[in-house]
Amino acid sequence: MVDCIFTSYCAEVDCDKACPIFAQLSYLLDRNDINVDNRVFKKHGEPVTLCLNILDKYDKELAVIENADVLMSSDLFAYCSICNNWKGSKLSCSTYTLSFSTYLDKLRNSWKSGNAGDTLEYMSIWAQTSKTLIVNSLDYVKFKDFECQTLLNLIQSRQRNNRSTILILTKVDDLLGEGVFFDKLKKILSKAVVNYDNIN
Repeated sequence: MVDCIFTSYCAEVDCDKACPIFAQLSYLLDRNDINVDNRVFKKHGEPVTLCLNILDKYDKELAVIENADVLMSSDLFAYCSICNNWKGSKLSCSTYTLSFSTYLDKLRNSWKSGNAGDTLEYMSIWAQTSKTLIVNSLDYVKFKDFECQTLLNLIQSRQRNNRSTILILTKVDDLLGEGVFFDKLKKILSKAVVNYDNIN
């Protein structure tokens, strides 16, 4: 098959688009908006090892990653999680990247239209049930009560079900917001910030 990104790792005798490994990995990459031209496929060495170690250390927990390149970090964590969790996923969304600002916009639009729509329903399902959830676009949100409660409920629900949640943003201190729930959210996120020096 032409341009299969998994060719160098493939042990299958027949190489075609019916390959179950190709189907599973392609499905997960698509759910996480990672295409074949993504910079993530050029990453190797220390960044990949660090991501894998964080995913391992914070399995079934909340981890907050502070990084200036939010999009690249988000894609790298999603890719590493897919590599760890694709096997046996049977086309279920074991790793999902949620754009939090987009999710909030779709929630608000659903109230106006009175219809959630398929996209929002799937976003909600995958955000709740994926083994690993990567959340980005927090820097584009002004956090008031609704925004804070939505994120806090998502974090709590996933912790209760022993699922990994990785939040990626530039800095917790740079988040914009106000109110009692915002203070509580910042405290929870600050406690979960990953100290890279403690990752083996």
